Amino acid sequence: MYVPFLVATSLFTVAAGYCNITIGNNGDFQNIPSLIEKFNFQEKVDDLHVCFQPNKIYNTFSLLNLNGKLHNHPNGGRIVWRPTTTTTTTDSSMLLPILSAGAQVNKWYRCNDGEHCPGLEWQGTFVAYNTDIKNITSSFLPVRNLWINGSRASRVSVDGNTLGWTVSPTGFVAQEPFSSEEATSFVENQVELVWPRVIKNWIQPRCTITAVSGKNITINPTCWKNLIARNGGKLPPVPTFVENIVRPPSPGEFTSTVNYIFYKPFSSDPYAVPINAWVPTLSKIMTSTGLTNYSFESLQFSHATWRIPSSAQGYVPTQTLVTSTEGEPVGAVEIILGREITFRECVFKNIGAAYGLSIGGASQHVIVDSNHFYDLSGGALKIGNVLNTTRALTTNTNEQDLDYTISNNIMESVAIEYSGGACIFAGYIANTTIEKNTISNTGYTGISLGWGWGSHVKGPQTYAADNHITSNRLLSVMSNLNDGGCTYTLGPQPRSTVSNNYCSMDSAPVVGCFYHDNGSRYFTTTNNVCNQSPAPCVYLQGCCNAPAYDISVSNLWCRGTAPVRNGCEAENCTIDAKTLYMLKEGTPWPKAAQSIVDASGVTVV
Repeated sequence: MYVPFLVATSLFTVAAGYCNITIGNNGDFQNIPSLIEKFNFQEKVDDLHVCFQPNKIYNTFSLLNLNGKLHNHPNGGRIVWRPTTTTTTTDSSMLLPILSAGAQVNKWYRCNDGEHCPGLEWQGTFVAYNTDIKNITSSFLPVRNLWINGSRASRVSVDGNTLGWTVSPTGFVAQEPFSSEEATSFVENQVELVWPRVIKNWIQPRCTITAVSGKNITINPTCWKNLIARNGGKLPPVPTFVENIVRPPSPGEFTSTVNYIFYKPFSSDPYAVPINAWVPTLSKIMTSTGLTNYSFESLQFSHATWRIPSSAQGYVPTQTLVTSTEGEPVGAVEIILGREITFRECVFKNIGAAYGLSIGGASQHVIVDSNHFYDLSGGALKIGNVLNTTRALTTNTNEQDLDYTISNNIMESVAIEYSGGACIFAGYIANTTIEKNTISNTGYTGISLGWGWGSHVKGPQTYAADNHITSNRLLSVMSNLNDGGCTYTLGPQPRSTVSNNYCSMDSAPVVGCFYHDNGSRYFTTTNNVCNQSPAPCVYLQGCCNAPAYDISVSNLWCRGTAPVRNGCEAENCTIDAKTLYMLKEGTPWPKAAQSIVDASGVTVV
């Protein structure tokens, strides 16, 4: 059993209460919808507690699907998912129940025996047979995620510039013909080409190889067509990386085929047989529509995946993992049209999905508090929606996403595989507060708020308004892509604020730590601190015939950053020079700035 992370606060607290339904095994877990439907509620309004055993992994081998019409409390009470334990403790041996969309890989063979691997160059590698993995289907092969004892193994990746390929109208041409074995392996094992920060600064497209003949490499035609379109009609360059070529992995890496998984242990313990190895078998753990009065407390969610690059359309995103072909990404746990939903003191860890948790589809009165998001292929949390323009313009409050509180969450090591995922991605939402979260080590933006660029600046307005990003601590963001920031906004959002946030080590070379992009409007950005970035401390967009409008910036402290940039002065954007403080590296923070730094992020009780 590997050790899941404890909750974000120092105390592990589980709400007391009788367990009405106790989930004892995988069969019970799979039957939760039926168990709730059949429960004898009588006329009581008491909460219904669905309890899971600590220190236990529950596997769901088919998607857990809940529907409010069948699975809400019929008498208006609350349904609470939680562990059976009812104590408050700081004991690290108190492990959370794990709700998993994966399968354990128990049998491994060492390649040194000369029997299980292709040749001597594979010595030191272990191999597992996919036929030994319980409940994995061909649609999830080759596996694209592997976790060993709670740590992510990296997929074998080759520098595309070392391969000597040249571009062609349908893909690439190699220097030498491929053998029939190599050609079959490239297609069968879904070798994947990756372009981070190449096609556009803020995206990382991925396409697979669909045919190899002689020297000619054909890329998934739909993905290739979309890639060319995204590249302004030009053929794309040689990929930056080529992943999952079947070759001996380096320590800590794996490569996978339709039949096998090859993994090489770290050099610190080269003979260690992989233990607690997990691969995903589903794209989601749970989905729900219309849930009301639900709480999820002190549970861990793990092991889902996202296989969009291997789909017929491939993966060429617009931004924040949204694509024109597949639409909006969703989380390993998905809530649609929820009311009075709470996630508290849960852990989202070792997840290969686009987002750990997604809540939207006109959800309201949502609390995501004191959770820990860690080791995620994509973003941590997605709230609201972006592609339903009709609903974005609705004045019917029942059709809006509103009244979210996202607070006191720890989010780290995010967007590892799909670098374009914002840690927190909020689309069209209203009356929402994102506060006192600690976000670190992200591939792209820390907090992204809004959508639509300049399309709603004039004419009908969206319902997005009264949103607040406040007192967050954002560290080491933008490690892989560009054109994002610690905070990032799009579109008009009346009476909204970005305040009292601390940003440190934003790696993006252009734009800004606090970035109001195209069409951002009606924001007050005040009392923010930024430390160390090659980019401007604040960036107010003025380009592309879609500038920001009516942005007010004041009380800004910047140390070791590029100068601020205001590209929308003509549109009533202001940066108060009297309260702008540009400090040299090494200069101590003034008292007012230090108080903002000290108060930012998760409050530890």
